[in-house]
Amino acid sequence: MKNYVLNCESCGGALEYSPDGLSAVCPYCGNKYNFRGAKSEALTLALNRANAMRAACDFDGAMREYTLITERNPGDSEAWWGLVLSKYGIEYVRDPRSGLRFPTCRRTINKSILSDESYLNAIKYAAPAQAEQYKSRAADIERLQSAIKSRLTQEEDYDVFLSFRSADENGAPTKERMVARRIYDELTRRGIKTFYSEESLKGRLGEDYEPIIYKALYSCKFFILIAACAENINTPWVKNEWSRFRDRAEEEGLYGACCAVFCDISPSDLPPFLRSRQGVNLAKYPAGGYEIELADNIESLLSRSSFRTAVKTGAKAQNVSGTALLTRAWQDLADEMYESANTKFLQALEADPYCGEAWWGCFLAGHNAYSAGLAAQNLTYEDALTLKNDRNLKNAERYGDGELKGKIANFRKMCAFRSSELAAACDAEANALGRSLGELAEQRKSVAALREKKFKKLERCRKTASRDPKIMIRMLAVAVIFFIMIFSIIGVVAEEAVLFYVGMGMAGMCALAMIMSYFAMKHNVAEAKSQSAQLEADIAGLDERLRKMGEEREKGEIALDEKRRQSAAFKAIFNV
Repeated sequence: MKNYVLNCESCGGALEYSPDGLSAVCPYCGNKYNFRGAKSEALTLALNRANAMRAACDFDGAMREYTLITERNPGDSEAWWGLVLSKYGIEYVRDPRSGLRFPTCRRTINKSILSDESYLNAIKYAAPAQAEQYKSRAADIERLQSAIKSRLTQEEDYDVFLSFRSADENGAPTKERMVARRIYDELTRRGIKTFYSEESLKGRLGEDYEPIIYKALYSCKFFILIAACAENINTPWVKNEWSRFRDRAEEEGLYGACCAVFCDISPSDLPPFLRSRQGVNLAKYPAGGYEIELADNIESLLSRSSFRTAVKTGAKAQNVSGTALLTRAWQDLADEMYESANTKFLQALEADPYCGEAWWGCFLAGHNAYSAGLAAQNLTYEDALTLKNDRNLKNAERYGDGELKGKIANFRKMCAFRSSELAAACDAEANALGRSLGELAEQRKSVAALREKKFKKLERCRKTASRDPKIMIRMLAVAVIFFIMIFSIIGVVAEEAVLFYVGMGMAGMCALAMIMSYFAMKHNVAEAKSQSAQLEADIAGLDERLRKMGEEREKGEIALDEKRRQSAAFKAIFNV
């Protein structure tokens, strides 16, 4: 667990565990966690992968990952809770003033979170303290969802949304704030209803801001990002606003309904979806007046019935000016000049953002394929995971004619077939890994048995080596003295000198035997010590071998789990 640490569900920071591993705290946002038991390496890595997807607002991808985890580990409360957050599109955003993280919603669901099956499972399997935290967070989300639903019917729609950083870390007004004020005043003067946080949220201190911002973001007809510093673009709240509108624009086809007003930064510092849009560079307006020109353009844009219809319904616009450009793009694609083809397709989309053929071309060029068949053949695991939400493919289907939709339908069938092949390949690799793990287990068993045999021999050698040969010398001395005394006494008493000599002879024989035993024992002790050293080295080598086998087994188990997960994902994505 120490090497594979679970990341925080709110901020993504690495948790700090208690010594017993049953509780943890995030040092960055303060979230506390309580676990029923330690998590395996594979489970921790899988949860971190799903949490990263959710933090990146890839909620559909996160839901797939969490679902796979719950299927393998139905008692893991963190996976069930992550599934809940993904269903309701919850992103935690840090407030720079308070330092606290607040939930924001990217999805509204009619069903109450408190009756959601995944939420109930999270409560069921969580440790008591963790269950109480889930209940508290769920209550906050429930209030937020209710407030948003209420605002969607009560609040007025907005024409324009101004997104900017209002104050720096010291609380001083930013340059963006002053620019936003001038734009707001001009738009308001013309009767264009504009969301400007300084005014739109005034007098609502007792209310949650999120429902109001949600209504404004999802009702506005035009979005303006104001940027005078690259850092300010990516502050939590500003990034949250423009990324949510970006997702809405991609979903509803609002490709002409946004722009950036910027200064002191390069256009490449802007979010990707705004780089290709015509923006307002304040460097070209040293004397001011940018707000008037911008208001003129927005007023003209909003007055067009075709634009209002497109914003409301995402209807396809008619534009045939890029026919020649498309022809050249398809020629580059056929010549496998993928980068050049992609550039031309993007240029065509600048002229007509509702051209399904151009979106389809971008998809193929992005996958280095000149045909649907090649794109399907080149399908990878990463491609499969993102295919459902691929922007180019979704828009090609949305804006394409019947023929193109038929091509895409055939492409998906080819992907399903290719996916079945990849799933089968994953299964084959998983089976091979399983066999390798079985063979490794047998080898490990054999090595462990050999170690046990050598260890028993080492114990015997250590016992022999612990003997002291000097004991034989002491026994020799005692025996010699004993024989001399006994036979001397007998000889004196019996007055027979021969008995004394007999005793001396026996003493000599005893001494000889003990001297031979001494040298034999000394040799055995020396040999036992030598064998002990060798056996200790052998056992150390076997221990190292067992350790490496253990590491190999863990890696193999992780690889096996990954292959099984990939196979399940392939089958789930295409219903193989």
